[in-house]
Amino acid sequence: MGNCEKCNLEITDDERFCPSCGYLVKRNLEDAAVVRVEDGAEASTAVQEDDVKKKLWNKIAVVRKLQPRFLLLVILLPMMIVGALFPMPGGYVTNSQGTDFRNLLMGGWATTQGNWIYFCDYRGLYKMNSWNGSVKKLADGSLGALNVIGDWIYYNNGSICKIRTNGRDNTVLSGPNIWCWDMMVVDDNIYYTTDSGRKLFMMNTSGGSRRQIGSNTIVIGVNGSRLIVTDYGGDVIDTLGEQIDPRTRIYSMERDGSDKKLLFETENMTSYSGIYIQGENFYYCTYNNKNVVVKKYDMTTGKTTTVLDKNMTICELANGWIYYKLKGSDLFRASLDGSSDKRIATGVQDAFIQIDDWIVFRSGGVYRSKVGDTNKEYIGTKVPDEK
Repeated sequence: MGNCEKCNLEITDDERFCPSCGYLVKRNLEDAAVVRVEDGAEASTAVQEDDVKKKLWNKIAVVRKLQPRFLLLVILLPMMIVGALFPMPGGYVTNSQGTDFRNLLMGGWATTQGNWIYFCDYRGLYKMNSWNGSVKKLADGSLGALNVIGDWIYYNNGSICKIRTNGRDNTVLSGPNIWCWDMMVVDDNIYYTTDSGRKLFMMNTSGGSRRQIGSNTIVIGVNGSRLIVTDYGGDVIDTLGEQIDPRTRIYSMERDGSDKKLLFETENMTSYSGIYIQGENFYYCTYNNKNVVVKKYDMTTGKTTTVLDKNMTICELANGWIYYKLKGSDLFRASLDGSSDKRIATGVQDAFIQIDDWIVFRSGGVYRSKVGDTNKEYIGTKVPDEK
């Protein structure tokens, strides 16, 4: 028996702590050593528990930091999947020039934006997703001169009109009897010529601010902030049916028609479909003896060089490629430097357009074919006399 050293309460020999005040009872050095050891063990256990708690809270803090990102991923992932399966109009790409001049020369029946091909036949206007081949009809009627910029398709059916890429809000922008096969939309402006007088007009894409900016001139492309235009020199015929001027002249001018400058002129240009502009280089097809020859004019240096010289019957330039035929309906393609020359399609009888690895063309109806593949897939309505 003994007493607590702090409160003097009588305690038994087997008690280590005072039952009243909790004071530690130390009877001898051995007990004190034991107590110190046990106290150290308890302290070590406490430290370990604190370490576990800290690690747990750190993990909780990390989870809390990652939670908003995880939720964002959960939200965005389905949107990305839906976007891949059902792409937005234009495939996330917006044109600044509504079509290629070569497409207009082919009747303006087709043009592209992003992964979409927009085309028309005698029954109406369609769009095709080049990724999955799905086709949707947007409007009825016979039309042409297709241009696409952003959410709008511009076309001509005797009037200049526009319709959204989803087929809604069909809007007439001009008066009747304006047939303009060469209509080209550049950013917020529409350029076109009238059949009578060869007058070049421009207006904005809402149909306003219409004015004449040139005569005997058509827009064939864009080079930076300036338009590339040509005149009808090679098409001028006198009353006896003789060609007055066989030369083709190429100019540049500001987008409002001012500051018109001659770039160069050439003879024996086969057709305006053999015209393509890439940066400061102007590519064109000319007739040399019995062959069609592709040449390049450097607008910076003023030099002209021959790019491709073969026994070509038809040659067209578009999309950064040289397209040509030798015989029959086989279509060949070469790069603008004349290399990478190969056959890419068969059975191409009429106008065509390329997007990604597909050639879309007319051969009675509208078909598409993989580049280099002899098989073709019907994608459009058939002409009346096709069975």
